[in-house]
Amino acid sequence: MQNQKNKVMGTGFIFIITYLAYTSIYISRLNLSIATPELTAGGIMNEAQIGLLGSIFSVVFAIGRLLNGVLNDKLTPWIMLCAGLIAVGLSNIVSGIFMSFAVMAVLWGINAYAQSMLWGSVLRAMSSVYDPDKASKRTAIMVSSVAVGNLLGILVNTWIISLTGKIEFAFIIPGALNLIMCPLTFIA
Repeated sequence: MQNQKNKVMGTGFIFIITYLAYTSIYISRLNLSIATPELTAGGIMNEAQIGLLGSIFSVVFAIGRLLNGVLNDKLTPWIMLCAGLIAVGLSNIVSGIFMSFAVMAVLWGINAYAQSMLWGSVLRAMSSVYDPDKASKRTAIMVSSVAVGNLLGILVNTWIISLTGKIEFAFIIPGALNLIMCPLTFIA
């Protein structure tokens, strides 16, 4: 796998795409927090429901990390990354289309599970593409994608809501971004 990936694209490109893919999931994680004032002001959900969505995300994410640790050992990291990005993307897009607590409770759990698939996959990808010393250095840099993703999640989602005036787009646009990242990650 390592040699095939390196022949198709350079290892720098692989790192950049993997970095951007992992960064992109934070835009699809923080959108609920950014949309909360509009969701509650518009009567779409109340604060207790928003809190429950956060709890669902945390519990499912934790369980998913355990389950996906085993799955990550059986599947290639590229399949896990792509599958996770597709699920994150679709769960966000559908959340934006059907904004109700019941629908979002299910979809936010799917989003959490899908996001739990990705960090282990990123680490495996780094170790499959780079020799151990370079993999260690690249992984250390990759950790910054969490901070960059958090910052972009806040800025992008705030900008989307401010620009469009529609909270739906704070879910649909980040979801579409994740779907775009999937094939890029898979070919990288």
